[in-house]
Amino acid sequence: MKWLWVQKTAPDRPWAGLEIPVHCNARALFGISIITQVGNGRRTLFWSDRWLHDCCLKDIAPEVVSKVPKRVIKSRTVEQALTNRQWVRYISGGLSFVGLIEYLMLWDLLRVFALTEAMDQHRWRHDSSGVFTSKSAYR
Repeated sequence: MKWLWVQKTAPDRPWAGLEIPVHCNARALFGISIITQVGNGRRTLFWSDRWLHDCCLKDIAPEVVSKVPKRVIKSRTVEQALTNRQWVRYISGGLSFVGLIEYLMLWDLLRVFALTEAMDQHRWRHDSSGVFTSKSAYR
């Protein structure tokens, strides 16, 4: 999980862009262990990070997210998606009635969301310092 922490909090490091295989269970634990406060939206993934009311969009609107290409889910930031409502363009294919309800709910949640000039903040919820340590991951 240390690798996931470095990728999330220090993306400017040369090795941060490397695709290191991480077990899906470790990735899931990491995902629910991060608290994200969005600032400018440049270091937070729109579709997969927990940034909107401490949830990821996969939890809020699973049908909508299922219509988004995986490469987009893995790469688009909050800033990119919210600019000119680009997130709408990433949805491909038709939505069911449930999908339309999810879409409208997302629209309402996102239309009032405002980015700031501050950097995004990612905190590790299992340590009072907010910084990942191996010890805190295995408590």
